Parts: sequence; C-alpha cells; structure tokens
Amino acid sequence: MKTILTLFISIVHLLLLTSHAFASDSLTAQCLDPMDKTLSFESSAKVVKSIETKQNKLSICEKARKMALSLNQVETLREIDSAIRQLREVTKVELRYLPYKLEEEKASMTFSEFTQITSSVDAMPKDALSESSDTPIQPIDFLLPSFEANSLTYQFYTGFEYTNVQDMFNDNTLRFGLQTYFKPGESLLDLKNAVSDMRADKFTHHEGFTCNGSTYSCGRWFKNIPHFFLNVALTGAGETAAGLEESESGTSEEEPADDPNENDGLSPSNHNLRDSDLTAVEFDLAIYYPFYLGSRGDPLSKHYQEISFGLISTYGARKVDDIDNFQQRYYGGLRFAFNEETFLDLMYGKSEPLKGRRLQLRGQLPVYTLGEGRVFLGAIANIEVARGKRNDEGELVSQPDSIQVYLTWQTTFDQLFRKGAKE
Repeated sequence: MKTILTLFISIVHLLLLTSHAFASDSLTAQCLDPMDKTLSFESSAKVVKSIETKQNKLSICEKARKMALSLNQVETLREIDSAIRQLREVTKVELRYLPYKLEEEKASMTFSEFTQITSSVDAMPKDALSESSDTPIQPIDFLLPSFEANSLTYQFYTGFEYTNVQDMFNDNTLRFGLQTYFKPGESLLDLKNAVSDMRADKFTHHEGFTCNGSTYSCGRWFKNIPHFFLNVALTGAGETAAGLEESESGTSEEEPADDPNENDGLSPSNHNLRDSDLTAVEFDLAIYYPFYLGSRGDPLSKHYQEISFGLISTYGARKVDDIDNFQQRYYGGLRFAFNEETFLDLMYGKSEPLKGRRLQLRGQLPVYTLGEGRVFLGAIANIEVARGKRNDEGELVSQPDSIQVYLTWQTTFDQLFRKGAKE
C-alpha cells in the first residue's frame, strides 16, 4: 500500500511539472513572438494602441520569466530578458514621441477623439517601464542623437570659447546662445516610419525610402524638404578682429584722417587690439536642403544614426563690442549632419569688413552626456582663399585667418521644461 501511494504521488508530481513546463513554453512562445515589438509612428491613436499592446506583452513576459526561473531554464531566461528589454526600449521611444504627435493632430481631432486618447494615456501605469527588480532597463543613450521628431525645436547652449587671429589677437570669452530649427513637412517622420517597417520586413519601400533590414540601412535621395534655422549668440569676434586691426592701422601719420575725432564705425577709440577682450553679438539665418536623408544601425541600439547631406546657404551679421555697425557675412556650401546639433559645414563666401573671398569650415560633435543635455566640442576656421585687399602700391595682400574653438553644454527647452516639471 505504501509503495502504491508513493508511486501515485510521484505520478501526480510529474504531471504537475509537465503541465508547468507546458504553461511556461506557451507563455515563452507568446513573449518571444516578434510581433508587437516594432515602433509605431503613424498616428497618436496607433501609438497609444501600440503602447497598450506592448504593456500586455510585458505582463506575459514577466510571467514567463518567473516560470522559466522556477524551472531553471537558463537559456530561456536570457531570451526572455532580451525580449523584455526590447519591448521596454521600443515603448520608451514611442512614449517620447507621443506628445509631439498628439499636439500635431489635435487641431484635426474631434473633442471625443482627443479625450479618448488622453484618457488612455492617463490610464497607463506611470511606473510600468521603470519598475522591475529582475531586469532593470536603462533608456537608450544614442552616441549621436537622431533628429527631433517634431518640426520646430529650440536648442539652448552655453560654454567657453577660444579665438585666435594669427599673431595679432588671442582671446577667451563666454559663448552662449539659442538656435531655432524648423523642419517643415514630414520627411523625418517618413524616415522613422520606414525604419519601423524595416524591423518587421527585411526589405521595404516607404514614401520613397529604400530600406535593407539585413544591414539596418534606410535612405532617400532628392525628395526631402529644406530645413531652416536661426542662430543668435554672444561669442568671440572671430575673423572680424582682423578687420578691426587694419582699421586701427590703416591711417598713416603722413595722411591724417579728415576728422581725427570721427570714429569710422569699425574701430573703437583708443583701441589696442592685442590687449583687448572682444565679444560679439551675432546671428545667422540659414537654409539647408538635404539631398540625402537616411539612417544606419538598429534603432534599438545606441549605434543608431540618422544621416543627411546637402547644400547650405547662410546670411548673418556680427557686431563687436563698441563698434557702431553690424558686419555682414554670407556663405554657401555643403553640410553633412547627424541631427540639428551635430554637423560639418564646408562653405565659401565673404565676411565684412575683410575684402577677399574666404573659406569657412565649421563643425561640432557631442563628447559627453551631462544632465538633460550634452557637452559639445566645436570649431570654426575662417581662411582667406582669394585676396581682395590692396596696399599703397596697388598690390594684393593677404588678410589674417581666424580659428574659434569652443566647448558648450547644449540642450532643448523641452528637456529643461520636463526637468522642471519633475522637480
């Protein structure tokens, strides 16, 4: 009798383990199903639905994880952890994008539609993405951030700058300012949707973008809308300092100026350039037409990059300290950009009051993430390539080159406002 009872208990225990294993396999299969892990950017309603679906999938994955843990299924645990991480990262991207899409569509929605979507957002568990003792997930910190999804952005920056104008002028000064960047149309949204489709299908065509899921690459040529941006800054004098030096020394003792008390608008009185601490207020208005817009890398990894290349044209002016006039600048050339703040420009044009044609090479890259923004290292080189100034003998003479190197902390106003709201 005792032997029969022991056998019966063993059989029941084996059946329980088997059913538990079957349940675990079923939950694991649902968790690892590749559907519902792609990004959605089509509309705010679809983004909300996508987030809700992923929340349900996360709940299934957490249950599957506990079962796999009880059965000591190490390989299965790793696959489930990877799926949970992917779901959370995709949902984080959608949650960051949702407010911009909702604001964009609000004008075309009925009140009931808007209320339904906002109610769904309010009902979402606020800690669902951060609360997990088993698999803590960090947000994606891209090495090079992508373009902002919304059309209009504001970037604020502050830092230090060093200016050198050959042997005549060296200066350290503060650098801070504001950049307003406008991207009309939906080129960036089309790219992000194409990237989302690419994760589901290996080869896709979306609004002119051709994508290859095997190499994680998307791209589109000559079908993009121009970008516009305005940059206003307090900065160093740059190449304008060379014009001040020449204005200071341009009047000889043999040929005095008609009115020695009259300021020529370029050189402040009692000016000693070498010992000066010059600062300038400047603005640049630019239009950028990207011939090419595309992406490289898995959008769920930190190596994901959005890339653009095209023509840029700028018009600006600079006012240095006590100088009466704004000195104009106009340049055109090529731009290679990863986002609104990370770029390399090669341009040809002119800076007043200098006479010749000049080459301007400028660019900046993020070097460190700090708080709600990033630290950027940048440089601007302004080089004479065609002489335009003549000396007393009528010979063409060169004018000095300049270089500015700066280190700034840069962030968007949206990030600053979100930080203030959290506090």
